[in-house]
This record gives sequence, C-alpha cells and structure tokens, in this order.
Amino acid sequence: MLSNITAGSAAQIDAVCASGCMQQLRHLVEVEEFDVKKEAAYALCNACIGGMPATASGLVSIGILPTLVRLLDSPDADLLLYVVDAMQAILAAAEAGDPSRGVALVVQQLETAGGCVKLESLREHENAAVYQKANWLLETYFAETDEPTSVPTATADGYSFGVPAVLPALHFGR
Repeated sequence: MLSNITAGSAAQIDAVCASGCMQQLRHLVEVEEFDVKKEAAYALCNACIGGMPATASGLVSIGILPTLVRLLDSPDADLLLYVVDAMQAILAAAEAGDPSRGVALVVQQLETAGGCVKLESLREHENAAVYQKANWLLETYFAETDEPTSVPTATADGYSFGVPAVLPALHFGR
C-alpha cells in the first residue's frame, strides 16, 4: 500500500514521510523476505524519485544510501533500474541544494557503502537498460579525471605523445 501512495504526488509522499514510517520501510528492506523487501524498496525509491529535494535529503539522513546500495545485489532487473533511478534522484537533489558540497557528500557516502563497486559490477549486467543506467550514473557522478592523458603534439618528425603539462583536476558531479 505504501509503495502505491509514494508513487503519488509530492504531498502524498510528504504525508508518508511525516508519518514516521520511512525508518520502518528501510528496516523491512534490510531484514524481510524478498517480496516484502521489494515492496518496501519501491516505497523508498518512489519517495526519492517523486519527492521534493528535502525529501531525498531527509531519506539520506535516516541512512537510506547503504540500504539502496545493498539492493544493487538484487536479481530483479526492474528493481535494479528503480534503485539506480532513486540514487540518481538523490544525487540530483543534492546538486540542486548544494552543487559542490551536497553532491560530494552523497558520492562519498555511496562510495563508503560500496556503491561505486556495485554500480561498476552492473556494467556487466545482462539487461542493457541496467548497464546503461549504472554506466551513466558512474560517468556522471563518479568519474575521476585525475589520470594523465596522452596528448599528441605535432613535431617535425610526426606526432609525439606525452603527458600534458597541466593535469586535469579531480571533479565529482560534472
């Protein structure tokens, strides 16, 4: 029932959040059998995707990120797609609230929970949509640009490949 309500309007999502049941939903995802876990996960993901940025922030504050990361082990491709969508919504909300600090904190929390590793493993998923969404999330929010790149330089004898004099800075979220 809660997954259907949180699939509704932002006002409905806010009412579910205000009821105090989000912690219980998170707990159900952690301990219940798959069918119950899946419905609780959909309710949480719906709240992330359809709620206001403050809703996503509140869900992060109750510890939803490690829960979402654990769901990336699910055998259900539809659930995986929805979990990645929820992560994207949380990152977008963080970006809307505080483009530099907010996103960096969420990325750090996801990395600490093992999210980056699990998203990378989804790049080998048999479902193309799962692969594409996980890959997009990694490239958009987790891409590190601190590796030197080889830049060709024209010389009298042809081209020379070397490391640029100024290395690119490490950026998250861009």
